[in-house]
Amino acid sequence: MEKIFEGDIEFFPEKCPGGCSTCVEICPANAIYLPSTKPAGQMKGEVEATIAVNKDLCILCGACVNACPGEDIIRLHRTGVRITGKETDLFNKIKEKLFTPRTSRVKEDTPGEVQLKMMEKA
Repeated sequence: MEKIFEGDIEFFPEKCPGGCSTCVEICPANAIYLPSTKPAGQMKGEVEATIAVNKDLCILCGACVNACPGEDIIRLHRTGVRITGKETDLFNKIKEKLFTPRTSRVKEDTPGEVQLKMMEKA
């Protein structure tokens, strides 16, 4: 399958709120999953991941970033888009927005409402 977007997505599962699986449920590509749990005796001081991603399946759509109720748990950075046809001024404006690195953030004034937070450009 050819993907529309190029780029990368990072997950920081240690920041996930307990019992949340919003990103797993929202992912249209089924790329995000809950890893199988290890018995406590096999953990040996490890912190068990609450979510995992198969980057081969991820289409970088950003649905998980938009739905995530936590802060800085998922970071999306698109670097390219595959299109056919002429690039117009409107498309270039849209592309600039699509390529802005994003992470989720909880709005403090409205509990449960998620707002995208633009990341600092490197």
